[in-house]
Amino acid sequence: MKALIYSFLMVVGLTSFSHAQEEAGTAVVKSKAELLAGKESGKYTFVLPETVTAEQVDQTSKYYTHYFTVNYSSSDRKAVLTMVNNDEQSRHVVIRFLIANNIQHVNVEGSLVPTQELYEKYMK
Repeated sequence: MKALIYSFLMVVGLTSFSHAQEEAGTAVVKSKAELLAGKESGKYTFVLPETVTAEQVDQTSKYYTHYFTVNYSSSDRKAVLTMVNNDEQSRHVVIRFLIANNIQHVNVEGSLVPTQELYEKYMK
């Protein structure tokens, strides 16, 4: 009986830990429509997780200035990316920026979308 209770507690603990890690690596976008509009306008807005600092965004964004600019507000954690050249290659580099900031998924209307899939579905 002790083994059963211990096993149950381990599963609950690991699930909670896994969920916490997933949230730490998840950015949020307002909607699918906003993502698709970004493809036309060249402007994307992501709400980054609390684990991402302004300094981290500043450091990583320096590598991508040929592709886009980043305006980050630490108060609401919004990163607004404005494309220098709104082309497919530049939009693909946005995924590298997200990954460089430890973003593995993007919450799109309640669905967790892996970053590479985000590019394929909404940015390509």
